Amino acid sequence: MPELTYSSDMMNKDFFHILPYSRSLTAHVAAVDSWKNQPALVLDCTIFYPEGGGQPGDRGIIRKRGIDKGDSLTVQVVATITDEASRILHILDKETSLVPGDDVTLELDWGHRYAYMQMHTAQHMISGLAHTLFGIGTLSVHQGAEGLTIETDRSDIPMETIIILEEAVTCAIHRDIPVISREVSHAEATRLGLRRSIKVEGDVRIVSIEGIDLMACGGVHVARTGEVRAVRYAGSESVRSHVRMKWLTGDSVLETERQARAIIGELTTVLSAPPEDIVSSVTALQVSAMQSRHQAEQAMEEAAFLHLLAKAASTPDTYGGTPVVTWDVPAASFMELKHVAAAIPACGSIILCATRETEGKTAWCIALKDAACNFETIRTEVLLPLGAKGGGKSPLWQGIAPVPAVRLIEDFLNFMKKNKSDRG
Repeated sequence: MPELTYSSDMMNKDFFHILPYSRSLTAHVAAVDSWKNQPALVLDCTIFYPEGGGQPGDRGIIRKRGIDKGDSLTVQVVATITDEASRILHILDKETSLVPGDDVTLELDWGHRYAYMQMHTAQHMISGLAHTLFGIGTLSVHQGAEGLTIETDRSDIPMETIIILEEAVTCAIHRDIPVISREVSHAEATRLGLRRSIKVEGDVRIVSIEGIDLMACGGVHVARTGEVRAVRYAGSESVRSHVRMKWLTGDSVLETERQARAIIGELTTVLSAPPEDIVSSVTALQVSAMQSRHQAEQAMEEAAFLHLLAKAASTPDTYGGTPVVTWDVPAASFMELKHVAAAIPACGSIILCATRETEGKTAWCIALKDAACNFETIRTEVLLPLGAKGGGKSPLWQGIAPVPAVRLIEDFLNFMKKNKSDRG
């Protein structure tokens, strides 16, 4: 596509409508401004589409004519918007030394623009056919890097309807129907029976795809439906009690399908199973993994039980004839306090303070099984002074303390010794 050159009759022209396939243009800087603390340029004409109608604004490059790329007079356009004064602002990635009157060259990020031309056209086709075939209205649309979303006026759309809609859009793509835009008076537009109400004053830009859609729209579109290439339904969600459909369009459909084929190919190799058996093979692996995890948990609980028995049998500390056991479970071990807690019911009489320190905090577990001491006293005299929090019910309490494990165990043992002495 040859570069367009500025002439005086182009003043304030929006070439994204007039020549949507133009990738470069020469223009004059009309003003240097800012938007939300970012530098911005206003030009006398542009091919950059400003954000609107659910479609993101264009990106690309602006540079002073005659300057090589990479020079300080070359800037990235990171977004394009329309301000309150209806000026098109080209939002820049950095400050610029361009000044009003400079001749500049605009270069679109064509991949970004064309993807949204495909997506916007696909949205017309999906919304138009949803309305024509099923009476489903479109409330709002959003086009983004993750795909196209269309909020409908329905609370439920059966999958059978989605399948028919996707097939109808695909058929329209294959028919390669012209996408035509024209400007008409507001009065004429109101007589056309448009799918949605008109939201602008004055002349109205109409986009029509014969037999598919007829809408007032200020976006940019491909010239024929065949350029959309493909659409794929990608799921739905409920928003404000309405179904919001998600769609992939254009080259993203083909790329997603390539990735899916590659993943399926890898899975068939890893699982030694044909594609049709992948789900059942993965399900079998999940069941096996759950069984293994359950067996591992049981093994850890049994190990905790045996360790507590050994500690209870060997500890020199007792309280009212009940063994007093402390256990600082190493953070690097597979043992966790949940395993210790699960082992308590099988234990005999025991007074336990178990800890496990990770990332500067200590998880604690206190068990008082068949013990003569009271947990509320332990909470008041040991835990609360350390800033510990937690709860539970007899015979087991658990929580977190913002102190090292050794400190909590030390204070617990001191408490037990003191109370044992007091009982005399």
